[in-house]
This record gives sequence, C-alpha cells and structure tokens, in this order.
Amino acid sequence: MTGAHAPSLEAFDHGLSPRRLWALMGTIAAMTAFAPLATDVYLPAFPNLTHEFSATDAAAQLTLTVSFIGIMIGQLIFGPMSDSLGRRRLVLITTITTVIATLACALAPSILFLTGARLVLGITGGAGIVIGRAIAADIVKGPEAARFFSLLMSITMLAPLVGPIIGGVLLDLTDTWRAAFFFLAVFCALLAVAIVFFVPETLPRERRHSGGLGALAKGAGSLLRDRVFVGYAVTQIFAFGALFAYLASSSFIFQETFGLSPTAYSFAFSGIAGAIIITGFLNRRLVLTMNVWKVLVWALVISAVGSVVLIPVMAASEPSIWLMVLILLVVIGTRAPIGANAMALALERSAFMGVASALLGAMTFGGAIIVSPLLAALPFTTGLTMAVVMAICSVLSLLSTLLLTRPSD
Repeated sequence: MTGAHAPSLEAFDHGLSPRRLWALMGTIAAMTAFAPLATDVYLPAFPNLTHEFSATDAAAQLTLTVSFIGIMIGQLIFGPMSDSLGRRRLVLITTITTVIATLACALAPSILFLTGARLVLGITGGAGIVIGRAIAADIVKGPEAARFFSLLMSITMLAPLVGPIIGGVLLDLTDTWRAAFFFLAVFCALLAVAIVFFVPETLPRERRHSGGLGALAKGAGSLLRDRVFVGYAVTQIFAFGALFAYLASSSFIFQETFGLSPTAYSFAFSGIAGAIIITGFLNRRLVLTMNVWKVLVWALVISAVGSVVLIPVMAASEPSIWLMVLILLVVIGTRAPIGANAMALALERSAFMGVASALLGAMTFGGAIIVSPLLAALPFTTGLTMAVVMAICSVLSLLSTLLLTRPSD
C-alpha cells in the first residue's frame, strides 16, 4: 500500500491515468453530494417557506422527509438496474431528469406541490448516490476501500458545508426560498456535463447480471440473510437517523430558540458540518494503522456518549448555544468514520455492488422515516427532542455493530 497522501493505483481496477482518476472521483463526489446539497441549501429558508405558504413547521419538515423517502426508493430502483444495464448511461439519464424535478420545486405553487416535487427529486437524486457508490466499488478493491470512501465522503461533505451558506446568502439577496432550487438546477446541469466527459462505463457487459429481477432479488436476499451485512446496514440506519434529527431541527433551534439570522445560522451549520471533513481525512490515516472495524467502534462510542451528554444541555431552562455547538461538533463529526467504514466493510461482502449499494443506501435513508414520527410525537421542546432522538439512535447504532458485526478473530 502506498503512503497516506494519495490513493494506491494498484488497488484500483480502472486503467485510467491519475488525472482522469481524480476527475472521475470528483464527479462521483458531486453525484453523491447533490442530494445532501438539495437537502441543506434550503434549510435556512424553512421559516420563509412556512410563511409564504402559511404552512406549519411540520409541513416544512415533511418536504425534507419525503425527499429522504424518495432517495431511498431511487436507490432501490436504480442500484439493481445499474447492475444489469451498466452505470454511465443510466446515471446520465437520471441526472437530466433531476434538473427537471429541481425546476419543478423552484416553481412550486403550493406546499403540497413542493412536497410532491421533492419526492421526485429525491428519487432521481438517489440514483446519483447509489450509482456513484457502485462506480466507486467497481474500481476500488481491498483495504484501500475504506480510505477511498473516507476521501469520497470528505469531498461529498463539502455540500453541507457550503450549501447552507449559499442558501443563506441567496435568501438574503432574493428574500425567497425559490432561489435555492434555481441554484440546484444549474448545479445539476453542470453535473450532467461532467458525467458526459469524465465518467466511463465501469461495469463491462461480461460482469453485468443479466438474470433479470429474479437474479437481482436472489442477490438481495443473500445479503439480507448475512448477519454481518445487516449489522452494518442497521448501524447506518441509526447513525443517519441521528443526523436527520439534527438536520430537521437545526434551523428552528438556531433561528427561533437562539435568535440567529439565516446567514448566521448558515455559518453555524456549516462550521459543524466542517467537522465531518476533518474527521474524514483523519479516518483515512487511521485505517492505515488500525483495524477498520475498531475505528468504526470508537467513532460509534464517541457518538453515543456525546449524544447522551447533549440531553441535559438541551433540557436546561436556558440552554448554552456554545456548549450545544461543541457537542454537536463531536457527534456530527463522527458521521464520516461511521459512514465510510461501515460502507466499506459492508460492500466487501457482496458481488452485487449495485444491489448492495442500493440496500445500504435505502436502509440508511430509512433512518429518516424512523426518526420523523419521534420528532413529531415527543412532548419536549425542539432542542430537547433533537437531543433525545440523537441519543436513542446513536446508542442503537453502537449496539448494532457490537452485537452483529464483531469479527470472529
């Protein structure tokens, strides 16, 4: 294995020059980043959106929830399809469709129409996530996979880092949430151009699964009978559930509880998201010298402890914004090593990369479906509800890895 500063070319099955490889990696990162960007860029405008449509906070959060449902559905559909039809043409078609769906969101005449358009956008955006991950799995092999996914996740997390800043600035300049979706349409159009120039077909015909839905269902069934694969998937479900609780609540907590402006909230949100980039690059170094599973467990322990400590902080009569931010930096920062290492370890267990990627992605975003009823049902303040849900999810994520995936040696 090569040094810590560059991916090992011997570990990649691609035949590309280093320059083309980095261009491909950047495009894959953009493909997988679009859906998080579409989620985060309009978070600062939630209060603006509810005011324009005379809608409730729950209605605004529902547009977020259906997006995650769409992403889950899209991954289940397009991941297996890419195993049988190939990657490049399919992701190009879905990316062009995403441009249309994004424009529909920007022109939505009602909260109901926006909710439906967000569902479609989630479905097509999910294709980019699952196919991008499958392309990565096609070309990276062996222990290098954890490093590759850490780098990919770090690059991808630039989206939530800059997304709220862009959204906050656009909101201040235009005073409308619609500007965020026009921005997304332009971003996605440029992504389609990048796919044309930089993404080759990474799944040759002889490696495609042509047995139809039956063969694909068999592959999925085999994975779902694998206790270890399911353990990593459940780990992802609850790790993302904790993240979703934060995403759905942060705008209201920072702006309504602590009185921050949309722009100030954007910078606070992005600063917390920046921790994911730092821990992503740290993870790339750690997995060179430490067992990947152990790195995953340590990240889960830190996440669980931090989330539990957040509960009394948010239960105080006057919560400290600085203490809350400090804890969130630690807890949210662990998303990079948890996501990258659980993903790499799970994908090692499958020959159906599209199916495995689809199942992992769908089950991961299913965390949003699990968390949404809790956010609505718990009789606490928004801040305390977020903390309780994050703690529950973080502890369950840790238990899933410890009980279901522990190596036999």
